[in-house]
Amino acid sequence: MTSSPKFKVRTITAFCPCTQKTLTDIEAWATYVRDALAHLQQIQQRLEDIGVEVQTIRVSTNILTDLLETMGPDIVDKAVELEKIARQEGLQFLNLGALRDRAYICRPGMLSDLVSSLEVTSMSVDFREGWGTPEALHLAREILAMERKRPGCTFRFGVSVNCKPTIPYFPASYSGPDGTSFALGLENSALLHQAYSAAHERSHSSSSCPLKLLQEEVESLFVTACQPIEKVCMSWADEHGWEYKGIDASIAPDLRGPEHNLEECLKFPFGNQRAWGPGTPATIDAITKALKSLKVLTTGYCGVMLPVLENESLAHAASRGELDIQKLLLYAGLCGIGLDTIPVPGVSEDGSSARSQQIQEQIAGYVLDIRAISNRQTKPLSVRLLPVIGAKPLDQTTFTSPYLINGSVMEL
Repeated sequence: MTSSPKFKVRTITAFCPCTQKTLTDIEAWATYVRDALAHLQQIQQRLEDIGVEVQTIRVSTNILTDLLETMGPDIVDKAVELEKIARQEGLQFLNLGALRDRAYICRPGMLSDLVSSLEVTSMSVDFREGWGTPEALHLAREILAMERKRPGCTFRFGVSVNCKPTIPYFPASYSGPDGTSFALGLENSALLHQAYSAAHERSHSSSSCPLKLLQEEVESLFVTACQPIEKVCMSWADEHGWEYKGIDASIAPDLRGPEHNLEECLKFPFGNQRAWGPGTPATIDAITKALKSLKVLTTGYCGVMLPVLENESLAHAASRGELDIQKLLLYAGLCGIGLDTIPVPGVSEDGSSARSQQIQEQIAGYVLDIRAISNRQTKPLSVRLLPVIGAKPLDQTTFTSPYLINGSVMEL
């Protein structure tokens, strides 16, 4: 593996289960963070030694998943303290886990206070079996409230369905209760471009279905790229006792650049059709089949991610009206993450007006839609919406995050 711009490791994520002592003893928490970072930095160095760029290292915990009561009565203050110590130790990407406690989630203002009080820490809510419209509506109110309290903080929060431990991507990532492990997430849309170009070239002289050619090229190129990484990770895991969970090979795009234009890879069948029309679902399905057939150890979503504000071509397609939430719901049944980084209208009041109630019901409806698709397809999906307070559809966003592209607010 060389330092090709066509392939990067976006994250090495450690899944480090906490104990009661870790949370109640400040020095124990600092040691926990320090040890996790030291191990992640070793893995990062091993990968960089073979020419692989590593963009971030992250730590996911089971704090909200398994140890909510240990946090004590003032959960917000405790979470702020944990984040402060973690940042002092040099950790910039921390996940508190997947919250499952219905009583806590449904207390008005508690969830929005928690998320908005943190500066860089992520978390999710695991939308459980048996939950329904009341829980979805409450989550919708909390999502809108947290954005009012701290603009931009909804980027660090998601609602997940059927997401198991060891997804390396935030915010759905969390640790199981036993055993320290790690996994990798990729930035690989440029590698998909390479596979698309190779399949396009082959289609001129082959009678095979272009989608079959694309699937073959994706599988071949991705296995070739991932095998050296897997070898390094497995070797390090054998030496240090951490379990290597694998690679989430999902198509995760960079922010911008012609080699990261996902639209170019979603045309069917390698002709002059535009993306997002007939054939796009079939193309996404072919790519996803390839990612799930890789002869390397995989984990997480392993699908085509379509995060609207994390890629320039997606943001532009949404601004043109060619990519909307209904299409993203269709694609969610075939690909990766669900509804991700979608800018939607927000409201400046707490929910009494007809407009506020309408937006709450629409957000809740999409949570329920993703749960239905996830359960029917038996696959992990999540929802991460970015309300823009006071905005209406087609208004331009003004996010300042280095991880987002600005685009148009989408119609709910």
